[in-house]
Amino acid sequence: MVAIRTKEDLVDRIGQDYVWRLREISELKNLIEEPLISDIRKRVLCRSGIALLYAHWEGFVKKSGTYFLEYVSSQRHNISDLRSNFITLLVRGRIDKASEANKYSAFDEVTRYILDNQSTRAKIPTKNVVDTQSNLSSKVLKDLNP
Repeated sequence: MVAIRTKEDLVDRIGQDYVWRLREISELKNLIEEPLISDIRKRVLCRSGIALLYAHWEGFVKKSGTYFLEYVSSQRHNISDLRSNFITLLVRGRIDKASEANKYSAFDEVTRYILDNQSTRAKIPTKNVVDTQSNLSSKVLKDLNP
């Protein structure tokens, strides 16, 4: 797929994702409203619709978040231009290692990396960053949007 370089690219990509999800939900709704389908099948379709709605909600949040990261990443910002949540993404692996080491010096290395690389182009990760934890609760959703 084409890189997301402009706001228009971002809006288009999110819009395309939204439209196919809406079409699928609409098709299920049309099936449920079909007069020739038995009541038991309508109930089954309604119950399956709940799972489909949730899956599309979780998928849309995940895809939209990933598209946004791709857009921000393509802007070629320096680390000093970024908000703290993006800097956290940049150093997340380093923070995890420092936490495992459980030493002050390891955390100091993370801090020095951030301070010493302010004018360095930020390489914001985009793959497998938006984690809905297969259970997009309000708590998880809030954590995705610091």
